[in-house]
Amino acid sequence: MKVKKEYVILVLVIVALVFYLTLQSANHEPGELPQPARVESADIDCMVVSGQPDGSVELVKKDEKWFIQPQAYPADTVKVKNMANAAAQLTLTALVSESGSYERYGLAEGKRITVDAFRGADAVRRFHIGEPAPTFQHTFVLIDGDPNVYHARGQLKRTFEHTIADLRDKTILDLSRESIATMTLSKGDRTIALTRKEIAPPAGETQEDKAETPSPPPSTKVEWHDAQGQVVAKEEVDALLNGIARLNCDGYLDDTVKDGLGAPRWQITLKDDQGEYAVQVFAPENDTADKIPAASSATPYPFVLNKSRVENFEKSIDKLMRIEEAGK
Repeated sequence: MKVKKEYVILVLVIVALVFYLTLQSANHEPGELPQPARVESADIDCMVVSGQPDGSVELVKKDEKWFIQPQAYPADTVKVKNMANAAAQLTLTALVSESGSYERYGLAEGKRITVDAFRGADAVRRFHIGEPAPTFQHTFVLIDGDPNVYHARGQLKRTFEHTIADLRDKTILDLSRESIATMTLSKGDRTIALTRKEIAPPAGETQEDKAETPSPPPSTKVEWHDAQGQVVAKEEVDALLNGIARLNCDGYLDDTVKDGLGAPRWQITLKDDQGEYAVQVFAPENDTADKIPAASSATPYPFVLNKSRVENFEKSIDKLMRIEEAGK
């Protein structure tokens, strides 16, 4: 009973707080609030977000792409665009407090996230992000040069609270499966090369032979052949291409470890009319590791893949290479 009573009290406090904030909002219409100057998100080309779990993050836009500085890591386009949009469209909806007390709002020094946005060398936006408001549709904020606490529209903490690891673009390969002409698999001392073949459908009946409107012609059949011209299991090739052609990693390793990974456990090389792309997977540090080190010719950064994904790739590789049949 005591626990239930405490829950009831907590609910009443939350309801009272929401009611109070609603009254505050009613007394201060958005048009009366000191709204930040208008900024176009496309004009923002640099953002510094400080107060993050791993320190400040600097993001710079070059040729319409975002990079994490000073390492120049490619950044996740969707996440950074959301950040730029939120910074540009910052909208105050209510005055919450004029007391100068910030702790309860998550806006005290050391607790808040600070966002600085720039257009070239010009600072165009500076604000501080606190905790989400009880409405779950607003965030407590401070704007530069104003000691008052406001509601700002949106879940800003969720938008900006990212580590460098969170913000890195995890795209390794982004290829069209249909564009891939050859695939080479290497494991141990075995290598096989597979070639995509398009098989035209057999000639059907002529128009004169048909009494009714003809059905659409059968589509071209795709087969994969080994070096001896034998057809290999298409379902295993598809399983590999589904995972490799559009490959996102599950995280990155320290840049300095790439030369120390040793010989790859296996490698897949894809070739289309634009170039050749290799993905290498290495042995983990121990048998219990759930992240497997990997590398690719498409990126200078070593990365990791979840163990389950690697195991699925390897099953298809073994079947295509007939490793079990060969007693390997």
